[in-house]
Amino acid sequence: HSDLRGFGIELPAPLGKRPAEPRRLRVEAEFANLERMLTRIAFGEVRALMLLRHDEQGWRLDRGAVRPDGVAAALPDHPGLRIEGTLERLALDDWLALGRGTGEGDARRATRLPDYLRAANLRIGTLELSGYRWSGVRGLLNATPAGWQVNVAGPMAEGELVIPYDLRGPAPLSAKFAHLTLARPESTEEPAQPTKVRDPRNLPAVEATVQALQVGAAQLGKVDLKMARAAQGVRIETLTVSGNAFQGNASGHWLRGPAGDESRLEARLASSDVGATLRSLGYPGFIEAKHGEILADLSWRGGFDPDFLGRASGTLSVAAQDGQVLHLQPGAGRLLGLLSVAALPRRLALDFSDLTDKGLSFDSVHGDFELRDGDAYTRNLLLRGPAAEIGIAGRTGLGTQDYDQTAVVTGNLGASLPVAGALAGGPAVGAALLLFSQMFKEPLKGIARGYYRITGSWENPVVERVDAAEIKEASARQLGQKP
Repeated sequence: HSDLRGFGIELPAPLGKRPAEPRRLRVEAEFANLERMLTRIAFGEVRALMLLRHDEQGWRLDRGAVRPDGVAAALPDHPGLRIEGTLERLALDDWLALGRGTGEGDARRATRLPDYLRAANLRIGTLELSGYRWSGVRGLLNATPAGWQVNVAGPMAEGELVIPYDLRGPAPLSAKFAHLTLARPESTEEPAQPTKVRDPRNLPAVEATVQALQVGAAQLGKVDLKMARAAQGVRIETLTVSGNAFQGNASGHWLRGPAGDESRLEARLASSDVGATLRSLGYPGFIEAKHGEILADLSWRGGFDPDFLGRASGTLSVAAQDGQVLHLQPGAGRLLGLLSVAALPRRLALDFSDLTDKGLSFDSVHGDFELRDGDAYTRNLLLRGPAAEIGIAGRTGLGTQDYDQTAVVTGNLGASLPVAGALAGGPAVGAALLLFSQMFKEPLKGIARGYYRITGSWENPVVERVDAAEIKEASARQLGQKP
C-alpha cells in the first residue's frame, strides 16, 4: 500500500503523475510456485491483472489486462497485454512516442510498447492526435505482423488504420476512412501550454484515403494522400481533393536542415461553381462564378501548420469567369484574404449605384501575387465587367491580416488610360493615373470614375474615396518612388 507521495511516473495519462501528487496504490502478488506469479494492481482508477513467469532471463509478462475505469480486470486468452474499458481522455501521440527511441539509452524503451501491447477495446470520451480532437470514439486494436490494426467508429470518424510498429521505418501508416472530421480543440482561458514543435524526421510515411473529409468548417470531399519519408523529413508525393464543385491537387515537402525546418507546397484548385466551392471550404459565398482557379507555388520556414501563409514566399495566381461579386456583410473581410476586390461593391453602391444591383457583375477576375515573408503583392488584380473595370495594386498582409492597396474604377468607354483620366479629372488626375498605370501591369479601359484606398484589417477593411494627389502618393509609395 502507498499514496506515492514524492514518487513521479513519467508516463502519459492516466498512468503518469507528478512527485507531489498523491495517488493510492495497492499491489497483491500471489505465488503458485517460484516460476509463476499472479499480480493484482489498483492504481487510482486503473485496475490491472498480470500473470508473470520466471525463466532463465528472469521474470517476464506472460499475459495481462488493464482497465482505466475502476472495473476489475480479467486475464485475456492470448499472450501479451490487453487494454479495455472506458477512458475519459487519451492523448495518442504521447503513447506512440514510447515506441521510438532517440539514442542508445532508449533501446529497451523503443521496443517496449510494440512487444507487449497486443489488443485493446476502448470507449474514449476525447481522443487527441496531432493537435486534433475527436469525441465519442470506439476503438479496437489488434497486433498483426504488419503493425497495429485499429478500427475506429464514432460520429467524427469511421475507418481502419494499420500503424507500423516503427513509425520511422519504410512501412507506411495506412488509413481508409468512410468519413473523418479534423477538429482542433477550442481555445480556453487556461494558461497556454508550450507548443510542441513536431520533428518532420519522426513523421511516418502515409497512404490514406478518406471518402468524406471535414477540416473545421470546410467540407473537402474525397481526399487521397501519399506521403513518403525522406532523409530529413517527409515529401508529399500526391495529395488530391475532390469535392462537389472543385478538384485540387498538390505536392510538397517538409524537411529539417541546418537552418531549421523548411517547407514547400505546389497546388492547383479548380472550381466549376465558385460560390459553392467557397461555402464548402467554410467561407461566405462572396463571389458567384461559373469557373475559377487558384495556382500556388509557396515555400516557408517551419512546418505545415494553420498559420504557414503568414510566413510564406512564392507566387499565387487567381482567376474567375462569368459571375458577380456579391454585397458583403460588415466583418466578412477577414475571410477574403487575397481577393480584396470583393471589399469594393458595398462601398461602390454609395457612389456608383448604376454599376451595382445584387452585386458587381464581371466577365473575368484575375490576378498574380508575389508572396514575400507573409505579404502578398499584386500589380495586376483586375475585374473586367460589362459596366466597369476595377484594377487593384498593392499589398495584402497574410501574417498581419491587413490591406494597403490602391484601386481605380473606370467606366467601359474604350478610351486609353491617361486620356480617360485627363478627360475625367484634368491633368492632375491624368498624371496620377499615368503613375498608377506604370505600377499596374494590366491596361485599363474607359473614363476613370473613382479612386480608392483599401486599408485596415481583414475583419473590417476600410475603403475610402481619394483624390488625385492621394492616389499619386499611394502609387508612388507602392512603386518605391518619391511622390
